[in-house]
Amino acid sequence: MTPQVDLQVLYLLATIVTLFGLAAMAGFGLHARRQAVGRAFAAVSAMSACWTASIVLLALSTPAAGPFWLNVKYAFISFTPVTVAWFALEFTGWMPRRRAWLLAAISVVPALRLAILWTDASRGWLLRETVFERTGTLTHLAQVTYGPLHPYAIGYNYLLIIGSIVMVLMWAARTGPLARPQGLALAGAAIAPVVANTMALLGAAPPAIDPMPLALAVTGGLIGWTVLRHRMLELTPIARDILLDAIEDGMLATDAHGRVIDMNRTMSGLLGVPVADALGRPASALFAAVGGEAAGLAADQSAPFVTLQARHFAVRSVPLDAGHGVPAGSLLLLHDLTARVRMEDERELLITELRHALAQVRTLSGMLPVCASCKCIRDGEGSWRPADEYLRDNSDATVSHGMCPDCTQRLYPAAYREAQRAD
Repeated sequence: MTPQVDLQVLYLLATIVTLFGLAAMAGFGLHARRQAVGRAFAAVSAMSACWTASIVLLALSTPAAGPFWLNVKYAFISFTPVTVAWFALEFTGWMPRRRAWLLAAISVVPALRLAILWTDASRGWLLRETVFERTGTLTHLAQVTYGPLHPYAIGYNYLLIIGSIVMVLMWAARTGPLARPQGLALAGAAIAPVVANTMALLGAAPPAIDPMPLALAVTGGLIGWTVLRHRMLELTPIARDILLDAIEDGMLATDAHGRVIDMNRTMSGLLGVPVADALGRPASALFAAVGGEAAGLAADQSAPFVTLQARHFAVRSVPLDAGHGVPAGSLLLLHDLTARVRMEDERELLITELRHALAQVRTLSGMLPVCASCKCIRDGEGSWRPADEYLRDNSDATVSHGMCPDCTQRLYPAAYREAQRAD
């Protein structure tokens, strides 16, 4: 066996190992399918596995069957970038709510490419001429003449892949330390197929050797390392700005010279200045522009409370240390106490009303001037009023009229005796 055949055998074995590895990753993604990123991960892995399988089948087929397997291969080449973009959008959290509409929109071009390819035997819009040869044990595409639409189809694939790489890198730059290794690994995983495809288009690969399976092996290795090392499908980091903007408290960070280096959306709203416009400006100038108690806060951040825009805040200033006791700036936190202050005001009002009501009740427990004859009561203005009327106006009691047995016997003796006999 010649060294060339040995190289082909090793290449074929490596491609088959890559195929099984990608299939295993697809199964792992299906296991996490309850998460949107898990489904997207399974789609990327499955599409890459099918792409690798088509390469193996093309290499093991006869030159006569080469055009068929080439069309199958191009089907997976067309839709793999779509799944990569899907995964990037889900992983970064930038997928819009109308997920199905977006995926359908970015799948239009690959679908048209596939339809043209399978009906393009006479027109040659994508592939004008293909020649397959068998070198050693493998069948490969020896010569190809591309049609006028091929550069646009390839350019669209590159656009999706490069856009996904940029998206992941931007997300990693805006997120905490947990995200940076993940972002770099995912970017490298997406770059590897781009490099391999470019080598194939430029004819820089060895004869009968398609570099794409090796690139997909690199991709699978990087993604597998990210999944196992950083638990990618379990721990998805949240971008720093999302965390800060989700906090209702105002946060403003300054450097050692008192210049603003960062703040969240709440503080931006309180100061009335966009975050981008506030960066680099002295914090004292921003607070002074607001006026009122905020102007005093600019000079003295040790004040315990401050009122901004009719809202009450507790003030806390935390020094930032660059290490070895060197001050790096400070972090100003404004905790919103408006709801608590409102509750305390309502409680004080309720206590005042209860005390006033209790004071009115106590006026009836003091000495009341009562007429010895008619039993009228003299009020605070000196007027004599019937007892039932006085009680009604000066208490919550409801007065009803009846007649006691003694008065009944004295005023209505016959009726009293009749009632006694009835009893």
